[in-house]
Order: sequence, then C-alpha cells, then structure tokens
Amino acid sequence: MDSEASSYMLSRCGVCGVCVRDMVAALLELAAQRPEYQTYAHLFLLAYAFLLRVPSEAIPVTAGGRGSSKLTREGEFLVLSLARRKNRPAGSRLARNCWCKECQRTCPLHVLGPVLDGRRQGLRVFPGVTAAGALKVLREMLAVLGVDQSVEYRTHDLRRGHAKDLQMSGVDRRMSFWCI
Repeated sequence: MDSEASSYMLSRCGVCGVCVRDMVAALLELAAQRPEYQTYAHLFLLAYAFLLRVPSEAIPVTAGGRGSSKLTREGEFLVLSLARRKNRPAGSRLARNCWCKECQRTCPLHVLGPVLDGRRQGLRVFPGVTAAGALKVLREMLAVLGVDQSVEYRTHDLRRGHAKDLQMSGVDRRMSFWCI
C-alpha cells in the first residue's frame, strides 16, 4: 500500500462516503499485493462506483453481450445497463467517466476498464462469486487491513457509502447526471 492509504486509519465511522472511498482504494491496493482478492476488490469498486446492490446487481454483471446486467466501454465511459432494478422495473443505463482528479485509485474507467477489456463478450465479470462469498471476503480483507469492527461491515455499505459521499458533496439525489 502507498503511504497515503497506509497512513489513513480505516474505521467504521458511521459509513461516510470519504471513508468508504478510501476503504475501496485500500481494498484495491491489498488486492494488488494478494491476487486472490483481485476479483472481489473489482466487484467492490463496481458496487461503489455504480451504487449497486452486490447480490442482485453487481455479481451478475457480464462483459457486454446480451445479458440483463451488462458492462461496456463506450468511448470515455463505462456504461452499465441493467434490465431492471429494485425500484426501477424498467431498468437503468448508468455511465461513469474518469474521476482520476478526485481519486485515481478508484477511477472506474481506469481500474475496471482494463478488466472489462480482458473479458470475452457475454461472460460474467465476476465468475464464481456468490453473495455470501463476497461478504465473507469483504470482512476478511477489512480485517487484514486492520479495520475496527470489520465483521460489522456489509456489502451494502459500499452503496450507502457512495450515496453519502454524493450527498455530502451537494449532489441533488434527484439528478440523474450519471444516467443516460
């Protein structure tokens, strides 16, 4: 881990967006050192970046193709097309561009883009991952990082954390600036 991440003392702190973004960055850095965590760290970044529910929205994502949840690269955007969502039965089409200026370590375009480029069309981006497995690995990775109360974390905290981050930055929740 770089000194910035290692000097940041991760803690539960009520799951605020800044803490969760830093937590996701730390998870990615840990995965760079321990390849067995790489798929999970990418899953956690996807869930954070697109505000996804891990079990029903993030795990089933495919690399393009004709699936009901597909991730594609369209120019300078990663685009996630979901056939349906819990509160949007007609589905969503969400786009994320580069956010390196805010946090290069968690930029979905530059971190997940290469993962997507290396996947065959129509195949799952996170093969073999289950909701229970993702939760177990999230808590394990947080424990390795020395996060207090790591067993209290849930995969939903990734979604909540980014939503809180957006709220704290003044983004109106009704704005669909990332929906296309």
